[in-house]
Amino acid sequence: MLTKRQNFLETIRGGKPDRFVKQYEALHLLMTPAYVAQNPIGAHSRGPAPGGEAKNDWGVTIKFVEGHPGPFPMHDDAHKVLKDVTKWKSVVKMPRTDYPPQDWEQYIKIAEAVDRKEKFCTVGYFCGLFEQTHYLMGIDDCLAKL
Repeated sequence: MLTKRQNFLETIRGGKPDRFVKQYEALHLLMTPAYVAQNPIGAHSRGPAPGGEAKNDWGVTIKFVEGHPGPFPMHDDAHKVLKDVTKWKSVVKMPRTDYPPQDWEQYIKIAEAVDRKEKFCTVGYFCGLFEQTHYLMGIDDCLAKL
């Protein structure tokens, strides 16, 4: 029987996997023990706790309404970061990514503890281009103007 990693490689390379790949089974998502973040960049752009509100490093104000499944960006005129998509270069400011080596130490230790014969070590960044655009300007404007 193949390991989760081997089975995944067989699948993506068109080989002979011995079973279906179950989503992320071959991946070890790096997380701190308290599931705070996967790296220093993520640790500095977390959303608020239930009932809270915070501005992330992109400038997006995010509110976590009590009783809702998760935090969500605020898109009224006072909170939209990007009001005109054609001006994104002058408006959108990328968050800092130059964290010193000591900020990475806890994540390196977590990565070193992963059995690399069994799993790949990775991080998840769950906000793709469309989602990021939605966060910056609201879903209606995102869909209507892109």
